[in-house]
Amino acid sequence: MNNITHEFRYLRSLLNGTKKLHKLKSGWKTSYLLRVLGAYLVLDLALNLIIGYPLFTLLEDYYDTYTEVLESPLEWLIIGVTIVPLIEEIIFRGPMTLAKKNIKATQWLFWLLTIAFALVHITNYDFDIIPIWAYPLMVLPQFITGILLGVVRIRFGLRYSIILHSAFNFVLLVPETIWNQS
Repeated sequence: MNNITHEFRYLRSLLNGTKKLHKLKSGWKTSYLLRVLGAYLVLDLALNLIIGYPLFTLLEDYYDTYTEVLESPLEWLIIGVTIVPLIEEIIFRGPMTLAKKNIKATQWLFWLLTIAFALVHITNYDFDIIPIWAYPLMVLPQFITGILLGVVRIRFGLRYSIILHSAFNFVLLVPETIWNQS
């Protein structure tokens, strides 16, 4: 069976509650694994587009308050694709190693860290302008990304969630960097 099809069937069974989240058995070839990670990237981008675009349209004035930390878009691209994913994955997915043996603890930790990952991204915006009711909506795309990164972390390992996070940031930041250079 196609590994991508197998993985999406597994995700569907997670959503409907017929399976529990668990580490993938070893033995996958690197080429298959990279294809599955590519499929996760496409899924993440698609879900973020489907959910993010209507939110952006609804809350456009609030998204315009996005604060840039660095002056140079190229610096932001390099840091956003290398350092930020590494640090965020160690902080928000790394602790899942502590609960490895206990399925219940892993589930609680998974959701706690996913919510924390989403909420930390509210700091990207200006608190003085955004009403508190909009906070959960503003970080819904990061929540979705956090779920997928968490699944990848548990299924394949921390290094693969770092790679996926870097790839996701790369896809989002390159067009923004090019746009800001023009």
